[in-house]
Amino acid sequence: MKSLLIISHAPHLIHNNKVLSYAPYVREVNLWANFFSKVTVISPLDDQTKNDETFEKKQKILTAYSHKNLIHKPLSTLHFKSVSHGLKSILNTPKILIQIYRACSTARHIHLRCPGNIGLLGCFVQM
Repeated sequence: MKSLLIISHAPHLIHNNKVLSYAPYVREVNLWANFFSKVTVISPLDDQTKNDETFEKKQKILTAYSHKNLIHKPLSTLHFKSVSHGLKSILNTPKILIQIYRACSTARHIHLRCPGNIGLLGCFVQM
C-alpha cells in the first residue's frame, strides 16, 4: 500500500466529518494525493474555530481534502509568542516528537511542510 505522511504546522479543522485547512495548501496536496492509497496528515488542530460564527469567518480561506482515505492525527501547537506558550511548547515537544516518530515509522513516503516548528521537528525525526 502506498502511504503518504504529511507533517505540517498548518492548523487543520474537522467540520462535518471533513478535514479542512488553508485552501492553496490543500489544493496542492489534492493534486498529488491521488497517487497514494492512504494519506495521513499530522498537524495541530485549530481549536479557536469551535463555534459556527468563527468558522463562517474562516471558511473563505479553508477547503477540504478530497482524498477518500485521509486520516488526520492532531498535534499540540508549538509557538513562542509569550513566555507561558513557550514553556508549554517546550514541555509538549517530547510528546510531539514521539507522535511524529510513530507516524513516520508506518509511512512509506513523507512530505514535510516547511518552514514551521512542526516541520523542523519532522526533519530531525525522519532521518
